Amino acid sequence: MNPTTPLVTFNFLDGTAAFRVFGGTGEVNDAANWSPAQVIARDGEYGQLAQGPSGLFSQLDAENPKRLDVRRYNGSTFGAPTSIPIAEGGPTSYLAQDPGGMLFSLWVENSVIGGPRMRYASSPDGVSWRTAQLLAFNTIDRQMGEVRAGAAPDHLGYAVVDSGQGNARQVYAVPLAPAPAPTPPRGTSPGDGTPQTPPGAPAISAPSLTRSAFCVGRRCPGSRRGTTVRFALSKPARVRLRIDRRVAGRRDGDRCRRPTRRNRNARRCSRYVKVGGFSRPGTAGANRVRFSGKIGNRALRRGRYRLTITAIDANSARSAPKRISFRVHPPNPARDR
Repeated sequence: MNPTTPLVTFNFLDGTAAFRVFGGTGEVNDAANWSPAQVIARDGEYGQLAQGPSGLFSQLDAENPKRLDVRRYNGSTFGAPTSIPIAEGGPTSYLAQDPGGMLFSLWVENSVIGGPRMRYASSPDGVSWRTAQLLAFNTIDRQMGEVRAGAAPDHLGYAVVDSGQGNARQVYAVPLAPAPAPTPPRGTSPGDGTPQTPPGAPAISAPSLTRSAFCVGRRCPGSRRGTTVRFALSKPARVRLRIDRRVAGRRDGDRCRRPTRRNRNARRCSRYVKVGGFSRPGTAGANRVRFSGKIGNRALRRGRYRLTITAIDANSARSAPKRISFRVHPPNPARDR
């Protein structure tokens, strides 16, 4: 039963799944105070309920084909199901909803080889579900004991697994990222190939440098020393900044490769080699990151470089990368001529 919507699911002897709603008055243990049974599905058992900001949901184990059917309660009945395909093997399933409305479905697959396994999926609305993931855990023994599942704030699902012998317990936590909407492959566009930010991921805009050419070290005058990276974020995220140096290469088909004796007569090209990088916390809105031209204690040498900025939020959703070119001069400008 749910504390805010007095409702219970059950199965008749023929396997039909049904529910009844408490009338709100009288003794809760008196069947006369409950509504008549209403059918949810003719095929489905082991009903689970999950209540939260996204609504009240029911999950049933169904057959032919093996699946989990999730339905949302609309105030009078449960709607059409959204199915999560599962492997054969008689699953035991659980459903939970976190304080942010993210649904967490967990099920146990009984495998003859390797013992029982647990898989999980998540959804922001009960309709769009992420691809099921295998929960990596240490099987305490071949017969897993009781399993309990739940969801915590910040889109975190958890499973508590008891040993079949009742003498040990393991707790596992997994991130529940928002389910992706149908989109082109992550990081690409079907048109011009421009990197695109996946739905729900942080977005980077207006990247720039206060100086696109600067020098590094104490011998540099203050007006030319280092630069500041400027950009805006759509949401708080961890920002990664990667530095690549532009170097000479030789064309090999559609790729630019390191010059060797074998390709010395091939067409010249430019390629980028990673020098290093660092990360900083970012806030929603405008951000500024001071860059001295050093990565750790190592100063960038004179040359041309590319800065790649990527943002990753708490759910591991990654933005499309943004790139800026810059140049490092020696302290004495005359030496760069």
